[in-house]
Amino acid sequence: PDVAPFLTDAIPHEHQHAVLQSAKLAEKLAGDIPADSLTLRYPVVEADRSWVNGYLNEWGINNSGRLFVIHPGAGTWVKRWDDPKWASVADVLSDQLDATVVFTGGDHELAMVRRIISSMKHRACVMVGDTGIGSLAALYERALVVIGADSGPMHLAAAVATPTVALFGPADPAEFRQWGSPDKHMILTSSMGCRPCRILDWHSDDPANHPCVREITVGSVLEAARRVVDAERNPL
Repeated sequence: PDVAPFLTDAIPHEHQHAVLQSAKLAEKLAGDIPADSLTLRYPVVEADRSWVNGYLNEWGINNSGRLFVIHPGAGTWVKRWDDPKWASVADVLSDQLDATVVFTGGDHELAMVRRIISSMKHRACVMVGDTGIGSLAALYERALVVIGADSGPMHLAAAVATPTVALFGPADPAEFRQWGSPDKHMILTSSMGCRPCRILDWHSDDPANHPCVREITVGSVLEAARRVVDAERNPL
C-alpha cells in the first residue's frame, strides 16, 4: 500500500511462493506462465568441479567418495539451530549414509563450525570460508543431500538438483522454501503457534525467548534427510 501511488500498474499481492509472485510481474508482459514450467537451475562449470574435487582430495575424499553437506549458518541468530544437534546429525548420517560430512559457511561462521565438529566422533571436512558461489554449487552438486538453516545456500543446492532439508524458524516457508518437489526438498518447522512471525531481527533479545527453530528435533532432521535421499535414489 505504501508504494502503490508510485506504480503505473499495481498487481495485487497473493500469499504464495516468491517465485510465483515474481512470475506474476513477468506475466503482465509475457502472458500466462504455468507454474510447472518454472525451474531453478544454476549452471555448474567444469573449472569449479575440478577445484572442488582437488580440495576434497586433500581431505582424503576421492572423486567417487560419498559426501553430504551441512550449512548450519544463517543471516540472523534467530534462524540458527543448536550446535550439539548439528553434531549429532552429522555423526549419525555419516554412519547411515556411509559418507563424509562437509561443512560450508562464511568466514564469520568458522568458530561455530569448529564448535560443532569438536562434539563429533567422526572426522568432518571443513570448507567454511573457502568457496565462492560457483565452487559451492559444484560441491552441492556432488552431495547426497544438503542440510541447513533457512538460507541462500539452500536455494543454491536446490538449483543444482541436489536433495535438501531446510530448518525454518521465523520466515514463512510458503513464500521462501526451496523451489522444487517437496519430496526432494523438505522443510522442517516447529509447532509453535506464533510461527511464522516473519521477524528476523530481535536485536539483543534473549534467544531463549525465540526457540522456534531450536524446537525442531534431531530425529526429524535425520528422518527428512533419509527420505529425500531415498526419493532421489528411487524416483516415482
